[in-house]
Amino acid sequence: MHYATFLALGTLGAFLAPPAGAQWKVVPLLKSTELLDHPTCMDIAPDGRIFITERFKGRVRIYDPAKGLLAAPFTTVPNTFPKDERGLVGIAIDKDFRNNPYVYIFQHYNVPSSKIPGRVIRYTAVGNVGGSPKTLIDGVLSYWTRSGGYLSFGPDGKLYVSVGDIAWPTTAQNKSPTMWNGKIHRINRDGTIPKDNPFGSTLPFYCLGIRNGFGLTWHPILKILYETENGPTTNDEIQIIRPGGNYGWPAELGNQGKPGYDKPIYTWTPTISPTGPAFCYNTVYPLSVQGALWVGDYNNGAIRILHLTGNPADKVVKETLIKGMPGVVDVRQGIDGKMYVLAHNAGQLYRIDWTGPAPKLPDLSLQGETKVGNLNILLQRGKPKSFMILMIGSALDPALKTPWGMLGVFALLVDVYGPADPQGVLGVRVPIPNDPKVRGARMALQSLELTSTLQGRLTNRIMLQVR
Repeated sequence: MHYATFLALGTLGAFLAPPAGAQWKVVPLLKSTELLDHPTCMDIAPDGRIFITERFKGRVRIYDPAKGLLAAPFTTVPNTFPKDERGLVGIAIDKDFRNNPYVYIFQHYNVPSSKIPGRVIRYTAVGNVGGSPKTLIDGVLSYWTRSGGYLSFGPDGKLYVSVGDIAWPTTAQNKSPTMWNGKIHRINRDGTIPKDNPFGSTLPFYCLGIRNGFGLTWHPILKILYETENGPTTNDEIQIIRPGGNYGWPAELGNQGKPGYDKPIYTWTPTISPTGPAFCYNTVYPLSVQGALWVGDYNNGAIRILHLTGNPADKVVKETLIKGMPGVVDVRQGIDGKMYVLAHNAGQLYRIDWTGPAPKLPDLSLQGETKVGNLNILLQRGKPKSFMILMIGSALDPALKTPWGMLGVFALLVDVYGPADPQGVLGVRVPIPNDPKVRGARMALQSLELTSTLQGRLTNRIMLQVR
């Protein structure tokens, strides 16, 4: 990916509003005779297989888009504790799965003592079977509630582990090396502690002050970590997690303005129990929901699409609801670009289809605030592996007819980006210089999508003004 250094632009308005009368179809993928037992988390392999944890059975199941739910489990983890909020919880596919075919899970398990510890186990995938289990982390304290165990691989190739405060709030600020509770952790794929961890090379902690996180996800362009946090009776939260951050629990709940703590970017009261979040970047849904954060709403059996603006994407400007999935616990974007939803209470895996007008591709959008000294996310959608020839200049009125479509920009600057990802999505960060001289500048922006066979199509034109 190529980063522009010349663009002093912004958008006219914030994030695009969702389409009026949006048409979403919730499609159940499992037959009534094959429903999952307490499904809790999922992750998706590069070939499209969906790996799902069954919390009480201690099984990892595989849904293959070409074959459906496979009868034989990937693995059954011995001694899984089948009660309350514990069991087989988080799951993560290795970031480099083709070279390192590892599947990581978080398990609470039975031991002869009365304690029910948690651990991270790594399995090696051989086809649809998991073998060679290796325990990477062990002895994590648990309780009947707020035990956590959610996993996510970061763009840095490290494994991130969220552990709740086990109803013992002071654990969230306790920096003892053995106190994993109330924090998000960062470890290597072999379970060792990275030397560049924010609290030092001997501590797994990535941040402090976590009460009860129910999901982690990464912004695909900004490469920053988002977490869903469950409050007690008020202030469920969405948080951007920074290395070394302190999210306040138990001293602060929501945004009380107390100094020294990181603030959530969004809260809900009454609570909704937000779960497994995922970002949407695809070519099968409308442009208006691209770059939006899709969050599970466990209490109301719904997906909440959070439309974001700001820099980084830290302001929610609108919510869109898709209902009809009892007990949503996880959301992921599949290799087909569509969003998949795991519902705990229904034992079901759903796919979300868009039934409205098909997106007109290629298209272009600029997301973010338009003020001086800021960043925007420029997003183009078209064909996989295509390149973007970006043109910036003044508007052409009327537009000029070309073999690639109507050209609406008299280009003063041209730059090339690419290739687009397997979905056909290309995203770049666009810096706006911190220079008052560019405030008020108006420009037009358009791009030519160019494939490897030199076939080209022009996108829509965007009119811009710096604030």
